[in-house]
Amino acid sequence: MPTIDYAAKAKSAAKLLEKFGGPITLRQVIPGEYNPATNQMTEETIIDKLAVGVVLNYEQDVIDGTRIQSQDREIYLGADGLEAPTTTDKVVIGSSVFSILNVQAIQPYDVPVLYVLQVRR
Repeated sequence: MPTIDYAAKAKSAAKLLEKFGGPITLRQVIPGEYNPATNQMTEETIIDKLAVGVVLNYEQDVIDGTRIQSQDREIYLGADGLEAPTTTDKVVIGSSVFSILNVQAIQPYDVPVLYVLQVRR
């Protein structure tokens, strides 16, 4: 049985997203910590990571008004070289900032090929 090179598949997915998608910024916000010596909170740290993806509207038949709302978007991100997003991260597209509600990895075995995000403003 032939083996499948999933790392190569991830690179192929990234190239297709680059061709048909656009730049998306994943923003990781690390909260500040309490410093007992100064009795103050340290400043939060923001780390922006550039990714490539496609933003889609949800089909009308999956919008239930609760779990998926009409303003929610579905984002497909290439996973090649990208750390898995979390629901504490944000997505920045242009000047719009979205919260990540759900992350699914399309990941045969141990190699993520795509991340599918549900986001909301």
